[in-house]
Amino acid sequence: MIGIGKTSFIRSAYGSEEITSMFEQCAWVTISHPFNLHDFITSLAHELNAHDFSVLGNGLQKSEESIKHSKRRCLLVLDDVLSIEEWNLIQPHFPNETNTKIIVTMSHPNLVPPYNGT
Repeated sequence: MIGIGKTSFIRSAYGSEEITSMFEQCAWVTISHPFNLHDFITSLAHELNAHDFSVLGNGLQKSEESIKHSKRRCLLVLDDVLSIEEWNLIQPHFPNETNTKIIVTMSHPNLVPPYNGT
């Protein structure tokens, strides 16, 4: 399913007033390859305006805690997840609240990962 316009379609919806008005925060993170968990958490924290903590050393843990314990209604878009292994590393860092909606784009349909949240 490479090159069929998944990212373009999601980006057009993501940028619409109708969608953004439904959420207090929206974050778009394009997954870097090779995957780096530190870079992912840093990008997610920056997108969710949690970057008031340093992302070095213990600051990374504070940013991660800020993200996970957010009670705001959030829309997260994760673009270009390539494997179940990446997903398994990423998933524990999402906000714990059911107010978070997550859209994941991936190139291979057989890699659709399970998600333990809502």
